[in-house]
Amino acid sequence: MGERRKIGPFNQAPRHGSSQRGVRPTPRRTRTWDESRAQAEDDKRALLDHMKLEEIKRRYNVFGNKNLPAIHEKASIISMVGQNKASIIEGDTGSGKSTQGLQFLYEAGYHVISLVPRKIIADGLHDRVVEEMAEHLGLEEATKAVGVQHGDRTEVHDENRIQIMTPNTFIRMEADLREKYRDEKVVVISDEIHEANLYTELATGVAAQAVDQLDSWRLVAMSATQNKASLEKSFSSINGGGEVPSVAIEGRPFAVKIHERPEDSVYETYASFGEQHEKAMIFTSGKNEIQHIIDETIKTLEDVEPGSSAKVEFRVLHGDLSPTERRHINDPVPEGKRLVIVSSPAGMSGITIPGVTCVISDGTINRSEIDEDEVSGLTRRYLSQAEVIQQMGRAGRDVDGGVGYVVKPTVIHEDYLREQGRDIEAASMPFKSMKERDPFGPPEIYNSQLGQSALAIAALDRSFYDINEYLPHPVERSGIISAQQGLHRMGAMAPHEGNEDFVISDIGREMSKFSMRPELSRGIVEAQRQKRSALQMARVAYMAAALEAGGVQDFSKDSGDAWKKLVSETADDDWMAQYDILMSLPSHDDKNIDEKFLAQHDLHYRRTQRALEVARKALKVIGIRRENLVMTPPNQVEKTEILRDMTAGMTDFVYEKTHMFNKRMRYRNIHGGPGSTERYISDRSVTSQHEHEYVMGFPRWFMRQRSRVKQDIVELLAPVDTAVVGYFARKHDVYDRVPAAPRMDGSVVKDYYQPVFGSLRIGAPEIGSVGDEISPVAQELLVERALNHQRRTQVALREVASELNWLTRAIPAHTLELYKKPNSGGWLTHANIDAQVRRYAKVTNSEHELDRKLGEYLYHAKVGIDRYFTEESYEYLKSLAPHEKTASDGSVFAVQYATPDQPYVIMTRTEHRDLLKHTDMRLPDGREILVKVQSPDEQISYISASQL
Repeated sequence: MGERRKIGPFNQAPRHGSSQRGVRPTPRRTRTWDESRAQAEDDKRALLDHMKLEEIKRRYNVFGNKNLPAIHEKASIISMVGQNKASIIEGDTGSGKSTQGLQFLYEAGYHVISLVPRKIIADGLHDRVVEEMAEHLGLEEATKAVGVQHGDRTEVHDENRIQIMTPNTFIRMEADLREKYRDEKVVVISDEIHEANLYTELATGVAAQAVDQLDSWRLVAMSATQNKASLEKSFSSINGGGEVPSVAIEGRPFAVKIHERPEDSVYETYASFGEQHEKAMIFTSGKNEIQHIIDETIKTLEDVEPGSSAKVEFRVLHGDLSPTERRHINDPVPEGKRLVIVSSPAGMSGITIPGVTCVISDGTINRSEIDEDEVSGLTRRYLSQAEVIQQMGRAGRDVDGGVGYVVKPTVIHEDYLREQGRDIEAASMPFKSMKERDPFGPPEIYNSQLGQSALAIAALDRSFYDINEYLPHPVERSGIISAQQGLHRMGAMAPHEGNEDFVISDIGREMSKFSMRPELSRGIVEAQRQKRSALQMARVAYMAAALEAGGVQDFSKDSGDAWKKLVSETADDDWMAQYDILMSLPSHDDKNIDEKFLAQHDLHYRRTQRALEVARKALKVIGIRRENLVMTPPNQVEKTEILRDMTAGMTDFVYEKTHMFNKRMRYRNIHGGPGSTERYISDRSVTSQHEHEYVMGFPRWFMRQRSRVKQDIVELLAPVDTAVVGYFARKHDVYDRVPAAPRMDGSVVKDYYQPVFGSLRIGAPEIGSVGDEISPVAQELLVERALNHQRRTQVALREVASELNWLTRAIPAHTLELYKKPNSGGWLTHANIDAQVRRYAKVTNSEHELDRKLGEYLYHAKVGIDRYFTEESYEYLKSLAPHEKTASDGSVFAVQYATPDQPYVIMTRTEHRDLLKHTDMRLPDGREILVKVQSPDEQISYISASQL
């Protein structure tokens, strides 16, 4: 669950004492004698620091590229890292921070662990650093000094003092690294942290905790653009509560001038300025927009000058290109032609285009977001300031004369309407200036399922709660509990009564070895536990890998369905279809894929490669050699075994038929009641819409491009045996009991209950009552204990309730409803939580069991701020209700909210009267901030500042 750090008044850091009186003044005053003496001390320290830097310059003057700006900050970096447990290095793209920073610290005697977000970046960084260090050490010694390690490459040596790895690799190796280098000087560099990549965040949190606990370890966050405020708050505790210092590496090879053109499209801008540039890049949100931009740019060029488009060569760049296609991006440009590369934001990862002098961006991106059901989907959003700057930085990397243009978003259906001569009264995505954009993009962790992350941290025998305090973007406790509850329901984790945390089980430890989502790795572990044959295990591994990749077919706009020729006639569900497709490939080596075969059969290169990569790693974990197996199709008995094993992780992803709507069968999750989201089967599915009463599959949503109407679907389906679902629900004790009709047993009447799992009845009614016979007095005692000694789950629930309470008190109701997610239900309140506590006290006499049941409630209710708001909406709403108002002289008044229509400040001193009169007393949405005053007879009133 993606969550947000809370800044509401109920959990703010303690304020200055005067804030309790309603104002924190900061008056101008003259320097006292004590302050003059303090300034002298500061001057003395500055002189000593200067002398220290000069000493560092003399002592460490071997490594470093003298042609890069980073060399000028070498001494400052070494000094800063030496004096601080956690620090920050900033620098523009091309400044040398990544390649030089680790060499500087290597020379200063540190064992350097550099974390970079992608394998291709790790490889490039390793090769470049070896090349530079070889100039001083020789190639053999440089190769020994620098190692690289990730899922596809391991080049390590016992003498490595620089280790470059991906965050996932670091998380798996952290315990060994900590033990091996516990007493050595170690610096962990978290690079590219501005990307807010999920696993970079987690690895940074794990590293930060280690640095906090080990005296000789250091942490450096490194980035081109970053939200320093979030890093400082998380890292401050590592520095003993002090500041987190930073070094800014100024400069890049060549400057880029950025212009805004709000009235112009991408194509109009290129037609106006493109002739001045031999190489240009155009950025837009996705593949559909890329082709549309090429077509429209050609039209626009021809309108300006017939035949001029023939002088331009267009190439596309996006995340779905094959290696062969990516290699051709930098092919020589035909003589007499200009080059235009049209790219998605994902396309620029890990690739450099030399010679680019012009960048045009429509300022949009397709972001992955989760909805109120914790289901992910893509939606088009505006880029942040930092992301636009990153795109503009593609110009002027190696040549002078770089220029960038930010233009209005490309909207395909609106362009079609204009071609038909129709007017657009209101653009669906109007131009947004740099000033209007958010400073930084939303961290990935806020729109991610946390199950796999929670499992990875648990496998380290570490607490997600503890790690969360060190994350650059901490998540809500409710999100952690929800993730752990999901793992508990499949047997991967169990609540620990002693410390209220969850601990990993034997099943979970086995699951953590596989690079896939827990729902799928659980199926592989179940097959292992059932001691299936090597062939069956391989089948399960390939099937799970294809599902992890999201299916291997290419469903883009211009692709066909030739993949159906690869699916056997007996495959009547998507899971078997995926297996058939993978088995039909000429090669199962993810590094040697027949791209022509994929193109002929409308298969998606990146997802196919991902599926084969995951399968290869899974087989390695299991201990199976693919080349020793003849992969025959499973018979009916073997199919039943595969589906049975895979059901072990899918029990919360079972859907039942509800009704037909618009000629489509609707399905609802068995754990959702009336009013919960109904989904239809994806058009991509080979599974019949009507044959199966129950199916298991993966939910997703998308927005129709023209109507912008959200579509809820379920895809990658397989039939499910409800008896098997019931078996696993019982095995992990996650089913419920509801009262059933009493029955006579001979001459004795006995109570019965019906075991249920969601809407499924699992087995026949059984003898016994729903709960123990707990007296009302005992219930009240347990309720009182639970409310007065709140455990983790209840604390997490109340954090969300408190934040919602503050929002409803500070923001007008109509505004909240406007930004609230549809179908998110009523606000969670403290009264709701109290009611749940009383409900569970009726069926258990255990404080621990009561909290566990609250956890189940949290999981099923999808409790969290992101149930109600997107990250963008939430941040906007918070901006409408600030906690402080700064007066004209710099004084800061605390803003409080009696009601949404009555924000106020407290005037405690007469001298504030004129100050408030001359201060703009309005909130960003225009609401007036009143002044709370108390008359001599102690009557309280709220008046306008102008009436003071």
